[in-house]
Amino acid sequence: MSTIRVKYSCHTCGLEKVECDVPAREDVTDVVFWVEYICGRAVQEDHTRRSPECDAESVQDLMIPISGADYIGGPCKQ
Repeated sequence: MSTIRVKYSCHTCGLEKVECDVPAREDVTDVVFWVEYICGRAVQEDHTRRSPECDAESVQDLMIPISGADYIGGPCKQ
C-alpha cells in the first residue's frame, strides 16, 4: 500500500505543521470517506503518539498534497 505525507497542526498542544504518513487514497475510494476515516484516523493516531496528554477533539490546518497526483489523496506520480 502506498502512502502520502500530509501535514497538520494542533493549536491546543502547539504542534505546527508536523508531517504524518497516511495511506494513499485509491481512486475508487470516496474522498469524504478517505479524509474522515482513513486519513483522519492516521492523523489522530500520530497526534496521540506525539502528544498523549492533549485532549483536543480536532486538529487544524490539515494539508494534503495534490502536486503530481491524479486525484485528492492519490499517490504522487514519479
